This record gives sequence, C-alpha cells and structure tokens, in this order.
Amino acid sequence: MNDLLSKAYKKYQSEGFIQLLKGMSRFVGGPVHHRYNAFYHNELRERLPTRYNIVTLNGVECLIERSPLDRFVPFYEPPWPTTDEPAYEATEADAVRSYCSTGDKVVVIGGGLGVTAVLAAREIGPEGVVDVYEPSSEAYDRIQATVAHNDLEDVINIHHASVSSKTNPSFTYRSDIKRRVVAPKDLPDADVYEMDCEGAEIPILENLVVRPDILLVETHRNHSEVVSLLDDLDYEIEDVVSDGHNQWEGATHVRAKFRR
Repeated sequence: MNDLLSKAYKKYQSEGFIQLLKGMSRFVGGPVHHRYNAFYHNELRERLPTRYNIVTLNGVECLIERSPLDRFVPFYEPPWPTTDEPAYEATEADAVRSYCSTGDKVVVIGGGLGVTAVLAAREIGPEGVVDVYEPSSEAYDRIQATVAHNDLEDVINIHHASVSSKTNPSFTYRSDIKRRVVAPKDLPDADVYEMDCEGAEIPILENLVVRPDILLVETHRNHSEVVSLLDDLDYEIEDVVSDGHNQWEGATHVRAKFRR
C-alpha cells in the first residue's frame, strides 16, 4: 500500500493532478474508462473545432488531429500520441528496418498511424511496394494523411479492409461500415508480411495461401500458439521479442523465416 501511494505521489509531482486521476481511472475501471473515452471521442469530439499538429514517431512525421479542448476533458486519452515519441512502436520499427530490403514487396495488416508502412517504404525504395490493410475508418484516414505528408503515395497502397472477419472493437473508434472484408486466401504474395491485427493473427495465418519469406507477427497473449502454427507452416522462428514500449499488456513479437 505504501509503495502504491509513493508511486501515486511521484506521478502527481511529475505529471500533475489530471494525469494522476487518469491513471487512477484506468486502474479502478478499465472498461468504464474505455467507454468514457470512446463516447467523448466518437460522439462529442467530432463536433468540436480541431487542428493538425506534426508529431514525429520513430523518425516518421505524422499529422495528428487535436481539439484544443482535449486537455481539459477529465480522463480523456487520445488513441494516438500527441507528442514526439522516438521509441514509438520500437519493436515493429526495428524489425521492419532489419528485414525489408530494396525492391521488396511488403504487406502490412493493421496499419495504425502508418508509421511502419512509411519505414518499410523507406527501406524498399521506389522499386518496391507496400500494401496496407486497415479496418478502422479513423486509422485509415490517418494512414492516408501520413503517407501523403511523407510523399510516399507512389509506393504505399492503402486498403480500407479487414483481413478475415475477426475484429476487435476496442481498438476501433469510428464506425467501419464502409470497410470491406478480405479473405486471407486472397492476400497478395510478398517478401515481408508485418501483422498487427489485434487477435486476428491466428485465423489469418491458418488460411494464408501465400508464403512470404518473412513473417513479423505481433501476438496478444497467444504467442505460443502463433509459434506452434508457424512451425506447422514450415517457418523457422528467428526471434520472439517482448515489446516494452507497447501500452497493451501481453504484446509479443514473433519473427519467422520461411524454410525453403
């Protein structure tokens, strides 16, 4: 108890009272906290004036839409960073930089803000191509903004689509009625697949027809199952990395190479 109070006091000293309350709200009631954020974000925030700020995430400039009122709303936390983060998605970024090469074809399933797509595009150059599949309407718009801002529209193709029918609504803020569903068997062949699909990795891998040279898979409390499945698919596991920068507990990254 004393340790908990000490941590709370340090957070209050370093970040202020509002951030302390936000931390307490997550600790006391995660689902309630999420519903509160989603209500403000979906129902109220879109009616407020907004502006764009440039935020640099792991070396990639992203256009982040912000409302001047965000910081005054109790407990609200945007689903994206609002300040520069050099270590943003560090594990995924390191893997993309390590495994993507000039001229490669890359598939990204779960595009987020488009950071890993941009990093992949930088590695493969104008002779390569990146296909991004993103089910969230809001993330899809943000990836488009990131790609355009970084002048990579000739290299990166963005698909507003969910791969397989499994989606996790807790990671989606705006309605996704317009998205389409792509069957894993219809995905294109590529040299590298980077997958951050919030629990859909198992059904995608089970039904994947193509065999990319490299699979980079973020798992969510199921990395043992993913490793076993990849072995069955004739992939050699090169590394399993816990993600110390990921805010979602249980994220582990599996890096695998196809046995030829």
